[in-house]
Order: sequence, then C-alpha cells, then structure tokens
Amino acid sequence: MCVQNRGGTDPNRTLRFCSDTSECLGDEGCYPWGICAQDATAACLGPGTDGGAGCGACQAPVLGSCQNKAICTQAEYSTPAVGISPLPGNLAPALSSLTATNPLAPGAPQETNSGVALSAALEHAQAFASQSPSHTVAVVLVTDGLPNFCFPFDIVTGQDVSRAVQAVAQTAATGYQSAAKIRTFVIGVLDAPDPADPGAVDATPLMDAIAQSGGTGKAFVLNAAGDVGSGFSQALQAIRGSALSCDYQVPAPPANEQLDYFKVNVQFTAQGAPPSTLLYVPGPDKCDPNLGGWFYDVNPAAGGKPTKISVCPQNCSMFQSAQNAQVDVQLGCVTQVAILR
Repeated sequence: MCVQNRGGTDPNRTLRFCSDTSECLGDEGCYPWGICAQDATAACLGPGTDGGAGCGACQAPVLGSCQNKAICTQAEYSTPAVGISPLPGNLAPALSSLTATNPLAPGAPQETNSGVALSAALEHAQAFASQSPSHTVAVVLVTDGLPNFCFPFDIVTGQDVSRAVQAVAQTAATGYQSAAKIRTFVIGVLDAPDPADPGAVDATPLMDAIAQSGGTGKAFVLNAAGDVGSGFSQALQAIRGSALSCDYQVPAPPANEQLDYFKVNVQFTAQGAPPSTLLYVPGPDKCDPNLGGWFYDVNPAAGGKPTKISVCPQNCSMFQSAQNAQVDVQLGCVTQVAILR
C-alpha cells in the first residue's frame, strides 16, 4: 500500500495498492498492509504488529478482504468461473464455485459493480448464442445491492444511484437489442428500506428498471431477512419457465435434403395443456389480432431464403409468461397457414 513514509499525517493523502515503491508518488513508500483484528473494515500497516488503539493486532489479509474488492476491468469477468452446461450435471460445479467465494466481513463496505459484470456476462452469452443457434440464452443478474462501483462518479446521493442504475439498464438493453436478443433477468436479495432513515432508497423499482431494459419486465426481489434459499429457488424456476424465445433459427434439413419452407410448423406446448400449432402469416403486419401466428424474416414465396422464425407479439407475450412450456419447430408436414381476410 502506498503511504507517506509511515509517519505522514496528510489527511488528503489517498491510499493506493502497489507492488513496489516505483508505483507510489513523492515521499510515499510501498508497505505491507493488513486488517485490524478489532475492526475488519479498517486497514493497518505491517501484519504481525500492533495496529494501535481501536485496531488491535494487524492481521494478514485474506482473499476478498482488501479495501478495493471490485475489479473494473471487463476482461476479468469474461471467462466464467463455471461454463454454460445443462443442469443438473452443472449444478455441483456451480455450487462449489459459489461456496468457494469468500464474502466480506459483516459491516464491511459493499462494492457492487453490476455494470461491468453484466456487460461481460452478456458478451459471453452472445458468443454462446452465436455458436448454439438452437438454444435460448439468457443472463440472470443476481445482486445483494444497487450498483455503486466502477462508474466515472461517486455514488453518494440518490441521484447518483439513479444514474448508476440507468447505466446498468442501458447495458441490459444493449444485450436485448442485439442480434442474439439476450434477455437479462434480475434477482435482488435486499434489506427492506428503513422507514426511520430519510435517505433510504427503495431498490425495487430500480431493480425493475434493469429488468425492463433487459426485456424481462420485473425483477425478483427477495427479502434478505426471509427464506432466501426458497425464494431464490422459486425465482430460478420462474425464470426457467419464462425464458422461451420469440425468435428461432430456421433448422437445417436432414442430410442431403433441401428444406421446404412450406413444410415447417411451430408448435407450442404449455404445462398441462395439449400442443397447439401456430398459423403461418406472410409477415409481422399480417399477424392475426387474436391468434397471432409466426413468420419468416424473409418471405420464401417471394424467392427469399429465410434464416429466422419469429412469432407475433400476441404469442410472444404468451411464451414469456408461460411456466415450464416448450416450443418445437417441426419439419416435414405441410405448413398450417392463417386465412387472411
């Protein structure tokens, strides 16, 4: 840590982490630092020594206990701790990774860098989606607080919190508006606002703003004082059931065959209900106001070669609100076409 030769008393000096004195300024030196035994939120110099009044023994820092815990470089988040893989096989590695994370001591300053983490997650999700066009890919942002770090300003007022949320919401919107249309779901594990604190911020509408920009409507907000495990499980189950996409890649035909674009059907199956086949319409402007339908990105009747199937807005809303539903793009049977009036 860069400090003015240990005896410095300048109250305006800024403590910075360093590898050697060459990274410090002026009369500063680079000294080993630690955590006060009597105050886990306070740093001290010289692990193994007496940190003085209010500090007690100066203890060597452990993983996650440094002053600046959040890293603001997106590249640091680009490689996931656990890669995308089907459940339940991927559950054990995911849980192992989570339990290996060393949380902050109670009362320690919280740094929540949602923006850079979400940006990296969306980048990884888009890369996966481009390599796996038959999959629906979504990002789940789980946070225990509002974003307050890795921004070009200090989060000190309600207005700044709003600016930070807007920045994260814009990141979510970028993912949703991309060619892969990656949606961002939000789960917040939060303390209830203290009614006695005039500066307390109700985080729920701010979390909702991120979810809305990410194409998922509302956030799942859990009370940190409640049964978080059960609530988290229910939120993930709801996300799993509502993660159906409204756009699908035109499937490849069997080997050595050409795809007949008028022998394609889209079938939707909701939990506990029989399958229903959506009707084909020539384009989005032909969607039936009641039944909806589906259409290609290019009309094959006009000689085009479609690459994407999209469902009408009426069906899209139904897809994303259904629980444990599935969509199948079927080949081989004559397309069921809507009768246009």
